[in-house]
Amino acid sequence: MQQNFNVQNYQLFQEISAGGVVILEKNGEQFIITIERKKMKDQCLPKGHQDPNESLQKTAIREVKEETGCEAQILTYLEPFTYSVKSDSNKTITIITVHWFLMKVIGGAEREANAEVKKINLTPIDGDFSFLTYDNDRMFIEKAKKVLKKLPNS
Repeated sequence: MQQNFNVQNYQLFQEISAGGVVILEKNGEQFIITIERKKMKDQCLPKGHQDPNESLQKTAIREVKEETGCEAQILTYLEPFTYSVKSDSNKTITIITVHWFLMKVIGGAEREANAEVKKINLTPIDGDFSFLTYDNDRMFIEKAKKVLKKLPNS
């Protein structure tokens, strides 16, 4: 989606994030982990800001751990997704690029909630993801499912 903004008198910022379509295997079934965030009041895939001098892979792994409680391993890189957020009150436009990875849970336990996350959701991999707030999250889940089928031992 292309957004056109009148950028006169606005400050431009760039933000890099990383996140994952995270697969959890439980009792022989595969689930995708999503989160419900408190502050944003949205339901989405786990993701977050890249720290200085941190690789995209480490960002994705850290954010999944912080937001879900699960330790995850990266299976493969999916692709980036870029969007922009305009704030008229702050006179800012932020260009955000999220780098998405297909990941699987290798340890830890999904947490009940934390300061950022109200709820952790486990949805069967072939389940209905219409509850997610963002179309692009559903798009990346579909992409991840196709990629997962092509990976050995999936």
